Amino acid sequence: MLKFCLVIDSERFISFGQINPRWNSWDKIKGKINSVVKRFRYNYDGFNIIYRSVLENKFPATFMLVGKFFKPINSPDFIDWGYHTHNHLPLTLLDDEKVKREIKNIYKAKSFCPPLWMVESERNPNRIFKMLEKESYKRVIYKGEDREHANKNNFAINPLIRRGKLDLIHVSNTFEGNSSKKYMSLLFKDIADNLEKDAVYCVCTHDFTHKNSHNLLKLISFLRRLERDKKIKISNVKNV
Repeated sequence: MLKFCLVIDSERFISFGQINPRWNSWDKIKGKINSVVKRFRYNYDGFNIIYRSVLENKFPATFMLVGKFFKPINSPDFIDWGYHTHNHLPLTLLDDEKVKREIKNIYKAKSFCPPLWMVESERNPNRIFKMLEKESYKRVIYKGEDREHANKNNFAINPLIRRGKLDLIHVSNTFEGNSSKKYMSLLFKDIADNLEKDAVYCVCTHDFTHKNSHNLLKLISFLRRLERDKKIKISNVKNV
């Protein structure tokens, strides 16, 4: 049976002040435009919309917190609090001391999501994993190997991947609060087409894209129907 987990990268607008190391010149121009219009196009308090929705629907989810802005809230067990570094920096491009500061497990979290999923570099694949182990993380969201600035990684639907003392959960898909109706339909179809797999379907989203709960509630409703039919198991990252 397919297992499903929802990951919410909770970072407010921090990424708008940063340059994605994978961007080409055109991407950088679009990034600057997005930064200018962010308060019109996005929602600084999108976290609150998502948190209320999963709480009211008792829907398992993992919030990956940027420590500069967020800390865990006393909540039911179906909500998992993970870490998304302190300043949302690309780990594979940092030296060891900076990585240690970014991943320091200040909330004693079990789950971790690296910014931009940059955690395994082609040059030194185990460097950051070993540091995450020392901070007592257990589950890491993963999207494949990076070639420094180049984006080599991809979506996949896999069982848990054991790496040392860590379990890696491969990102299967994403959606956002402003994703189109067509995009959401394709996401639902992809989940439905893979129900027979003995694997984890991990979907990631960003808090700041949610100006309302429309897409999230559609996803929750779709998954609850599958769960009632015993076609899928919904879990947070810590318990997947």
